[in-house]
Amino acid sequence: MDFNLAVIPAETAGSSPGRPVAVYAGGQMGYGELDGMSDRLATGLERAGLRPGDVVGLQLPNIPQFLIAYFGILNAGGAVMPLNVMLEAPEVAFQLRDSGARFLLTFEAILDDAARGADVVITVLPLFHIFGMSPILNVCVRFGCTMSLVPRFDPAAVLTAIQRDRATIFDGVPAMFTGLLAYPALAGYGVSPRNARGKVVKDELVRDHGGKDSRNAAGGGGPWNE
Repeated sequence: MDFNLAVIPAETAGSSPGRPVAVYAGGQMGYGELDGMSDRLATGLERAGLRPGDVVGLQLPNIPQFLIAYFGILNAGGAVMPLNVMLEAPEVAFQLRDSGARFLLTFEAILDDAARGADVVITVLPLFHIFGMSPILNVCVRFGCTMSLVPRFDPAAVLTAIQRDRATIFDGVPAMFTGLLAYPALAGYGVSPRNARGKVVKDELVRDHGGKDSRNAAGGGGPWNE
């Protein structure tokens, strides 16, 4: 029995090829299938230029493709670097740069974001203030983001910038989010605060503004575009 991770699928497939290695909604995958598909992926990676010891990012949830990719990378001699699927584009880009990864196996949409590696950040907080200078200016420049500059807070100006520049992050203070939620023409901009981060807006504020979900928005938010 071998404990080399690169070859254990082949060893188990040799003795129990039809045994399910995984069952999931809609089907199952046997050890023989896993061995064959991971071998084909390994061959593809080698043809693409993967060399033994190269780091390969792997950003997939618990789906059959994760197993195929994991053992395929190992079979090709690569080093697997698992990535949280919740990471945003700048975070993925940083992990790839920092590790020296030569490949990323992930969903196409995530790959596009990682290749771009830059969010668009609404920059309305004053840059002369530490809140604007450190978490916005310095972080954006460090990770290659794009700042959408808004000289002074005005709901219409901020919403226009979010829509025009397809902003994905909005760091602000509670009064700004209150002002946006109260803005009569908010619905006309086709944006909504989703997956926002930061301080908590009281539930009463959400109810007062028609149930728009800003409870995680005050203090920072994004992505904003539908």
